[in-house]
Formats: sequence, C-alpha cells, structure tokens
Amino acid sequence: MNIKQLVSEKIKIEGVDSKTIFDALAIPPNPQMGDVALPCFGFAKIMHRAPNVIAQDLANGLKNDKMIDHTEVVNGYLNIYLNKQEVVLAIVNELMQKPVLSSNTSGCGKKFCIDFSSVNIAKEPHIGHFASTVIGASIARLYEASGYNVVRMNYLGDYGSQFAKLVHGYQVWSNEQEIKQGGVGALQKLYIRANEECATNPQFLSECRETFRLMENKDPEIMRLYDWFKTISIQESKHVLFEPLGINFDDWRGEAYYSQFTNDVLDELDKKGISKQSQGATIVDLEPYNLGVALVKQTNGTTLYCTRDISAVLHRHAEYNFDKCIYVTGQEQDFYFQQLFKIIELMGYAWASNLVHVTNGRLRVPEGRLSSRLGSVALAKDIMAEAVQKAGEIIEQRTKQPADQKLAQDIGIGALIFSVLKSDISKDRVFVTSEALNFDGETAPYIMYTHARCCSILTKAQVGEECDYSDVTSSGWEVVKLLNDYNNTVLLAQQKNDPSFVSKYLISLATAFNKFYHDTKIIDDNLTKTNAKLRLVELVKRTLSEGLGLLGISAPQKM
Repeated sequence: MNIKQLVSEKIKIEGVDSKTIFDALAIPPNPQMGDVALPCFGFAKIMHRAPNVIAQDLANGLKNDKMIDHTEVVNGYLNIYLNKQEVVLAIVNELMQKPVLSSNTSGCGKKFCIDFSSVNIAKEPHIGHFASTVIGASIARLYEASGYNVVRMNYLGDYGSQFAKLVHGYQVWSNEQEIKQGGVGALQKLYIRANEECATNPQFLSECRETFRLMENKDPEIMRLYDWFKTISIQESKHVLFEPLGINFDDWRGEAYYSQFTNDVLDELDKKGISKQSQGATIVDLEPYNLGVALVKQTNGTTLYCTRDISAVLHRHAEYNFDKCIYVTGQEQDFYFQQLFKIIELMGYAWASNLVHVTNGRLRVPEGRLSSRLGSVALAKDIMAEAVQKAGEIIEQRTKQPADQKLAQDIGIGALIFSVLKSDISKDRVFVTSEALNFDGETAPYIMYTHARCCSILTKAQVGEECDYSDVTSSGWEVVKLLNDYNNTVLLAQQKNDPSFVSKYLISLATAFNKFYHDTKIIDDNLTKTNAKLRLVELVKRTLSEGLGLLGISAPQKM
C-alpha cells in the first residue's frame, strides 16, 4: 500500500488532480508532525484562499474517514495522523498476499543489457573486479525485480599486442604442463616476464611483433594457444569469483570479437562526416561539446579501445534491441564514456540516450598486514578467502563449536559484498574485516542475524488466522511503515542504479525490528495478538531475505 497514494485519493481540491496532490504530499521527518503532511501554499492561487483556510477545509473533509485518526492545521500545513489500527490491518493483509514483495511491472516487455566485471585474459581478478561484479550483479537483479528481461555481459579484455607477447613468451619459456598446473597465475607471470624482456631485448620485441602479425592473420597455431589461454582465464574467473558469488553471464564476447567490425565503424563515421584526419590519425572532434578529441584510428592504421566499443554497442543494439544499456566501471572512465555516448548520438542513433555509465569508487584493503600479504593490488580470491576465514573464527568464538563452512562462506562473502553496497557506490571505500563482520554494526552479519532470529521465532509457533493488531499498532508501527516502503525502495534503487538504497533500508528494517523484539513479547498467552505479531515477523523475515537476495547475499536460517 502506498500511503501517500491512499491519502492523495482522499483529499479533494476542485481543479487539482490526485497526482498533483500526491506529488505535494510529504512524509514529515518527525512522526509528531503527522504521518503525512500537505503544504497548502501552492493551492492558494487556484482556490483564492489563504493556505491555513484551505488546510482547515481539507481537514474538515477527512473527519469521517476510517483511515484517518485526526488532523492538525499548522502554519498552512495539513498534518494527517493515520488510524494505525486500520492502516496496519490493510498493509499486513496486502503484503501477506504477495508472493514476491519487491515485484513491480515497470520493466515488463523491456530489454535491459548490463556490461560489468570485464575481467582480463591472463590476469587474475582483483578486488576492483570484485566491486564492479557485485555492483553490476545487484543492479541486474533490481531490474529483474522490475520486470525487465536482463542480459548480463562480461566484456573481456582480450585484444591487443600484449597477448602476442604472452603467446611468444609461452613458446620460448613454457610448456603445456606448466600452464595446466599454474593456471592464470602462471600466465600472468609469463606475461610480466615477456614485458620485461621486451624492454631490454630488441630481438625479442621484434619476435613478439611478428607473433602479433600472425595473430591478426589468424595463424592456426597462434590462435590455438590464444584460445586456450582465453578458456583458462574464463574458467579461472568463474571458479574463483563468479561461482562463489552465484553469478552467470549471458554474453562473454570481448574486444577481440568486436574488432572484426571496426572497419565498418570507421566507414560509417567517415560517410556521416563525424570523423576527420588529423596528423595522420582519425579523430572525432568533440570540442564543441566540451569533450575534447576522441581518437578512433592511430597513425599506424590500428584501431583503439573506443573504436571497438562503438562496434560493440552497435552490434549489441542490433542483436538485443535493448531499451537500456548500462556500463559499470570505475570513476576514472567517466569522461571516456561521455565521449563514447556522444559519438553514438552524433551517428544519428536516437537510442544513445538509453546508454548509461554507472561509476563505482575504489574498494581497497587498509594498510598493514592484510595489504602487505595480498600485495599492492589485492586479488579477489585472497580477500574473499580472508573474509571467510575470519567469519569462521568468529562463529567458533560465538558458538564454542567448529564453524559450519557453508555458514562461514555465506557470512564472509556477504560481509564483503555489503561493504561494497552499503553506501553510495560511486564513493571509495575500505574493506576492514573486523568492521564488516561485526554482528552489531551496520553490516551484513547484523541483517543476516536478524533474519535468523525471525526464523527462530517462527519455529516456535504457527501463525493462526484470527489476529488482533493492537500490539503491532503500538510497538510495531515503525516496522510496518518500513515494510510498506520496501517495494518503493527497490524501485528507487533500480531507477537510481544504486543498490545502496536497499542496503540502507535493510539496516533500518533490522534495527526497527530488533527494537520491536526487545520491547514486545511476541509469543504470549493471547493467541490473537500472538498471531498478529507472528505475521509481522514473517513479513520481516521475507523482506530481509528478498532484500539480501537483491544484493547477492545469503539469508541463513540459523546463526
């Protein structure tokens, strides 16, 4: 139930529709100022009366409404106090009938593409990939909750001369058995060694350039090795990052795939008069839009990341016919995406307005033991293992028993995910293990423990049909209001492309419920009151579980 919608439909102002009234209504910051407030200043010109008089007339019209307890007129505001008994009954009954609490139909029949994670060939996923991955995955779930058909894309970094160095390095120094045993770690070491050799050995650099020529000409042996390295890298990313997070991608095509279409892109830019020659290179002049100059072909005739990205987005729209396409990357790429989207717009594609760049701040570990052990760029698998290990130790301290490994995994990974998603995703953040695993702070374990508490309560009694909501009305009103606001919160998070709205909401709901739990005896001798309170517990449990699920965090039944 939308309380503002409910109230807006009850207020009648001649010449003003209910939507205008709805938009004017506000939820006061202090409950003592009412549950809903209507400033009447904007209606003075229409009604040719003073705001206070308008507020009083509207108050008189609400006197006999069973949903309204009473009203107050204060300085041109109409403060409305709801009949909590009636509103609680309506909200709880409505929510209990919903199989999915966060569902809405705003995206039904629409296609949504999201490009996130973007792991690199022959490089192990690091903590930055972890952040981009959990942000993108959560945004994808938010759109699914709104009814969109979602396509998840992992745009692989799999193109360029650096991979020729890797292949040639393998041919000179390594063998099949070594790579099979060492996986991506062995490939990464090989690539570093090849780069170092290129810096001091002109002959080796020349050989790498020849390998790149063979690669571009699709030499069978070179491509066999390259495809093998690519397969190893994808499998490793799935094993160490995506499978533990429960994430699958629908599209794994990267730069190499879209590079085959870059000549078509350059021809189109030229024919439409968008590109021009500058000192032997091909550019798109974006200075009139305060976006500098975008280079699309170098003086040596090779294309760039931008050219391949233009190719990718054109083909994605042709293939998926998306209604919206989002790219999740770091803040440092914001200007680049402004350039990219402007080029698509200049090419005459109206759907360029449906392209969105969602920036995420850096996630890092604090200075000290953890960072020194993990290195300057912490690998995702290492920081995830660290979180799971610490979660297991905390479980053992709390229960005095060996830790359940599945629970330790859920808590450790959940704590790390929540550290990324708990606040504005564009801000930098530091993952401090002790803070993230605190069961009493604004953390995933706090929310997870609250869910487990709800599960425990519900095992002790069954919810009956006959309910007396008087206890819920008095001590659980804040919980009911939050439950009622859940669907709107999920929709807002989707519209803002920011899962932190859900994270903050879950903290608020868990805090309000725990206060209700401590202030109220939920199971007592009064069966009808107990039934009503148990219904509230059931709704809190379901909401916490759904909300955590949208973030990609498990909701354990026992902790």
